[in-house]
Amino acid sequence: EKHGICRAVTWPRIKYSILGKRDDGTVLTGEYFTNHTVTKEVDRSFYQLGFVENPTELTTNAKKQLVS
Repeated sequence: EKHGICRAVTWPRIKYSILGKRDDGTVLTGEYFTNHTVTKEVDRSFYQLGFVENPTELTTNAKKQLVS
C-alpha cells in the first residue's frame, strides 16, 4: 500500500507483459496478442480549407460546416 496501486501492480504488469518475463526471469505463460492488427477500409473525405480573415464574423452555420 505504501507504493500505491500503480507502482505495486499496474506498472509491473505492463512491464512484464511487454518483456514477456518477470524480473526474476520467469517466462510468462499464456497467449499475448503482441502483433495482432486489424485492417479496416474506411471512406475518407478531403476538403480544402481557406483562411478566414475574421473568425468572429463567421455565422454559426459556417462554423459548423468547418468542423463537420
